[in-house]
Amino acid sequence: MLRTFRKYNKWILVVGGSLLMVTFLISGSAGQFQKDPSKQVVGTLNGDSITAGNMFLAQREFEALKMVLGESYLASIGNGINDSTTWFLLSHEANNAGLIGFEVDGRDWLPVLGERKAMSKLRSADQSELMREVQRAGSFQAFQTQYVLATTNELANALDSAGAQSQLSSIEMERVLAKLRGVERLMELTFGAPRLSDVRLIAEARREADQATIDAALVPASALESSVVEPTPEELATQFAKYAAVAPDVEGLGFGYLQPPRVKMAWLTLDRAGIANSIQLDPLAVNKHWQQNRGSFPGEFSVERPKVEAILRDQRADSILAEADRILKARVNQATRNLETVGSHKVLAADWDDKRPTLEALAVEVVNGIKEFSSITIPTPIITRKESTFTPVKSLDSLDEIGTAVYTSATARLPLSRLVERVKELSPTSDLDLQTNIPFVATPLINAVGNRSYIEITDARPESAATSIDEVRDAVVRDARLAKAYERLTSELPELRVLASLRGLDAVKESIETRFPGSSITPVRQVQITRSQVSFLAQQMNDPAFRNAVMDAADALSPTVPLDESNADSRSVGVPLPRVRGVVIAQVVSREPLTKEMVRTFNQEQFISLMINERRRLLPGEATFAKEALSTRLNFVDKEAPQKIKESAASTQ
Repeated sequence: MLRTFRKYNKWILVVGGSLLMVTFLISGSAGQFQKDPSKQVVGTLNGDSITAGNMFLAQREFEALKMVLGESYLASIGNGINDSTTWFLLSHEANNAGLIGFEVDGRDWLPVLGERKAMSKLRSADQSELMREVQRAGSFQAFQTQYVLATTNELANALDSAGAQSQLSSIEMERVLAKLRGVERLMELTFGAPRLSDVRLIAEARREADQATIDAALVPASALESSVVEPTPEELATQFAKYAAVAPDVEGLGFGYLQPPRVKMAWLTLDRAGIANSIQLDPLAVNKHWQQNRGSFPGEFSVERPKVEAILRDQRADSILAEADRILKARVNQATRNLETVGSHKVLAADWDDKRPTLEALAVEVVNGIKEFSSITIPTPIITRKESTFTPVKSLDSLDEIGTAVYTSATARLPLSRLVERVKELSPTSDLDLQTNIPFVATPLINAVGNRSYIEITDARPESAATSIDEVRDAVVRDARLAKAYERLTSELPELRVLASLRGLDAVKESIETRFPGSSITPVRQVQITRSQVSFLAQQMNDPAFRNAVMDAADALSPTVPLDESNADSRSVGVPLPRVRGVVIAQVVSREPLTKEMVRTFNQEQFISLMINERRRLLPGEATFAKEALSTRLNFVDKEAPQKIKESAASTQ
């Protein structure tokens, strides 16, 4: 047999090599004929195919817009842009109408968006702090100009950051803004299409632009909180049962204990600086590196030595961190290798808790593995556990150290919160191999100083009602006390209004602060108000019920009669404000009705705004641009929808 091999060894090598080459060519060619996943047809639009690439781009654009402008801004457009599918359909319809410009159209729109965002931030700003800023600027106009410019610059920076996280270039981000501008043009054309008669136009203009100036005092229920008795266990149970499944800040006094997506988690952190400091450098190697790189280190060795050592330590630290990464992956992969896989996730066995690699065990293996790899004893990796209570996913970026770390892969760059929201238990269709009770070692999160963190989510719950009163006891006790205080305050509101009409708002302030020590009431003066808005200095009072009550009182006053003590009662109003859990007492001090001459100075945008406001008021349930209406109008068919529903249902069983 050996003689035969020796005799024909060259032929055997030639034939074997040829077979290997053919095998390689066939397997390589076969790969070329595999389907590009991005070209997979996932739906149709008016009969035209929609690919996975189209929908993935829409998703990245939508996520980028949320990061730049916020969910509330997108929700205010039309019937709300609340998901990537709605965004895809709206931008498609705007494009079909020829309303989307080039990238420059989006770039030129940035100052307008900056002004809108600035105004929105000012409405929710702390009023006392706002007044101090206005005083420092010298005038409200000067402050507003500075604030708008600063907000526009912030928006430009947010645009770059969102583009990087969503893998969109600066040109592509400007194109996204151009699309959004086109969508808003579509809204304006649709809602501005009706025409008003001159009589109706003036009536609508008066409704929106008649203005009054008031002095007002907001009395919060918290001012009376110390005077109420402690709620009984029965009252607490009633409070919890009533609002257990209600989202906070939605209705009434804003009580609600519906919990957002939340997790318990732990993480292992490799301290880069600590690892670098544990590295002992060979003086000869340091000198050799200096000699071989004199172009980078032109000075004498004694001068350049600290720089050379820092570079060599960084290089060794990088090598050690890479080896630690390899050790962690190998150990976790070894532990999960035999588990059943469904999609990108593992099915945990019944005895997984006994077999799973704990972070503490992984930390020991990393230290031992690095010592064997480089003869260096690194500091033991830091284990942090945040498992005593659930942490809302949106709050994770506020955690110390790891909150600023970023997950970076070939397809995404995500902060901690956006990574964790893709865990299987919160996002059943996620393609990321992130699930509870398995350390996530595929890619570390790295912070600004180079520390690497590997997370393990030990429990995850989607948005759901609190499971027991103990989970939200502090909030329930606080809210029960506030409810009692608010009830007492509203019962006193008629008396407070009469007191204001007889002796003014300072008397209201004195009454509250005298009876409830520790409370502080600050009346605001010369506040301008219409039926649609309140000036920035009193945004807490920006409530439709309050605005209408004030304007009704102002409309009832004769414009030819001076405002004095004789009509103090008719121009004094008291209105409960459940949204801010307080009451407001106000007095009309002047009235500025709109004139026909002023209406003639309105520009086109103001006329369109009037028509839009009337349409929304008369047709509050209109859903022209809701996803369902768009899908029907554009004949949109999502071929993956049935499968998504099936997978989601299976994951919850």
